[in-house]
Amino acid sequence: MKTKLIHWIAVVALVLVMLASLFGSAPALLAQGSNTYFITNLDSSKFPAISFTLRAIDANNHTIPDLTAANLPVFENGKPVPAKDVRVTPHTDGPLAIVYVVDLGSQSNYQNILGALKQSMTRLVDGGTFVDGRDTVKLLVRENPGQGDRTTSKVGPTTRGREFVDFVTNYTFPRSAGLTKGLKGIDDAVSEMNQIVKEPGIQDAAIIFIARSIEDPQANVASVGAQNTASDAKAKYIIVHAVQTDNALPDQPPLQLAAVGTSGKFVKLVPNAAGAAMDDIYQQLAFQRQYYTISYVSPSGASGARTVTVGSPEKPDTGRAGEYNVTVSPPLVTLTPQSTFLRRAPLPGASATSPTQSLYSPLSIRAQVNVAWTDNITRALQKVEFSVNGVVKDTKTAADLSPGTTSLEVVADLSDITKPGANIATLTVRVVDALGSEASAQERVTVEVAPPVVPTATPTPVIPTDTPIVPILIAVVVVLVILLIVILLLSRRRRSAPGGGKGSSKGPPAAPALATLIVLQGPPNRTNEQVRLTKPSIVIGRDPKCDVTFYAGQPSTVSGVHAVLEMSAPGEFTIKDNGSTNGTRVNGAKLKVGVQVPLRDGDEITLGDIANLGVKLRFASGQGERWVNNDRTQIRM
Repeated sequence: MKTKLIHWIAVVALVLVMLASLFGSAPALLAQGSNTYFITNLDSSKFPAISFTLRAIDANNHTIPDLTAANLPVFENGKPVPAKDVRVTPHTDGPLAIVYVVDLGSQSNYQNILGALKQSMTRLVDGGTFVDGRDTVKLLVRENPGQGDRTTSKVGPTTRGREFVDFVTNYTFPRSAGLTKGLKGIDDAVSEMNQIVKEPGIQDAAIIFIARSIEDPQANVASVGAQNTASDAKAKYIIVHAVQTDNALPDQPPLQLAAVGTSGKFVKLVPNAAGAAMDDIYQQLAFQRQYYTISYVSPSGASGARTVTVGSPEKPDTGRAGEYNVTVSPPLVTLTPQSTFLRRAPLPGASATSPTQSLYSPLSIRAQVNVAWTDNITRALQKVEFSVNGVVKDTKTAADLSPGTTSLEVVADLSDITKPGANIATLTVRVVDALGSEASAQERVTVEVAPPVVPTATPTPVIPTDTPIVPILIAVVVVLVILLIVILLLSRRRRSAPGGGKGSSKGPPAAPALATLIVLQGPPNRTNEQVRLTKPSIVIGRDPKCDVTFYAGQPSTVSGVHAVLEMSAPGEFTIKDNGSTNGTRVNGAKLKVGVQVPLRDGDEITLGDIANLGVKLRFASGQGERWVNNDRTQIRM
């Protein structure tokens, strides 16, 4: 009576487990906390593009289908990745690991169904479920030759299905002399599975247990043992399938509990329908192949370690999170303008009285922008901003830039620069990449604006409207005749004066030179020319209005108003750079803009770049004859 009571208790427990499996599986797909996720193969080599493999299983250890970016939240360091940046790709070719355990106890007696038994096992391969090179299979038997029962390995583990089929086809599955503890065979299979699947849960793992009955212990004790075995297997994400070979189903509850407790299948092996009976198991195995490839764009530009989770922002206690480390570097930007010197001349016919907008034609400058990263990871560009003197002139956004862009051209309108003279324009480009990291680069260009022509006013004689025109004309003619007679008389007196035909009057004597500039290099026709400085302030440049002009109207590295010489004391001068584009040097030392530097007798002055139409001069106190060997005409200033 007591034995029957225990038996019925086991049956009720079995029913409860089955009900929990049936009614608990549907909500498990919806309950986020009951799912377990395994992240493997995380690849950050193309950062900020991240990819990984995901295996998702529910509370019943079944893989979860139909995951998308909409129902699968991805988190990085606890912060959600926008769904628009996440891509979920399903796969159904994950690897399988199967361990068969056949109980060969003294009551097994498979000889009457040997063909069906072999067919049920070889169908794994012959039916197309097993994939060579991807899947793994192993065969264990539980036997008791008389010295105690044990679990023995017969095949594998092997990734070659034909090796498994050949053994099963030729094996007789003999029964043992003594009783066996069949559930121990399942426990040993769980241990063997740990050797095949290095990390529980990252791939499908299944045990197929084949037995006529549980010989030892008795059914009531075996049912408790089956629940413990199932609990241990499920904790390692292994599903147990049980196959009973006796139509009478003796000791069915422990076998059924071992399967249902892991959400596996329990089937009865029917001799004439062995293949169909096993198809339920093999179909579930195939379903368990499902996994996903997840790719997303990291939203963070910070360097350091990162943890990737799905389903929840916290790192889970079960399953496996993703880990990677990254060093984020800002982009490197270079800016190359098409020219560092631009000139604006007034339009033909324009004068100082013309409206400003019609004085000059439009002016723009193009520049090349190149972007690189020191970590050799090309990231998408979100924004490129080009400004002149702090004013944004050109903007390009991600929509304007194709993926992988690292070089582009920007354009700036400079038509608002109209101030006559040399204008320094600072060009700045600012680049923002996909992670929000930004960098900038600057270059300076000179815009030389020629002044407009100032018209000369011609006075117009005013003739009263009430004055007769004929008398006025007669009066004018009379005056002109009188002036002509006076001039003729004066000229005769000069010719008749003693010595008048030989003498000549001289002009005022030339002013003495305060200093002299000797042209050492410059325009070919001016080499060794002596420029006499007769004023206390001398402006040198390319502009014709300068006191000393070189290369007027020609492209040159001499600026329009390049430098100024100032007399600091009798016979002593200083020189300062007037903001020239290509600089001023004294004896090779470059001058700072606007800083006056004393000149000594014999100093060499270089304006611009000698190799590109620059000028080299020698400063000489006084006349400078000691520095020049020839007698070229001097120019007085």
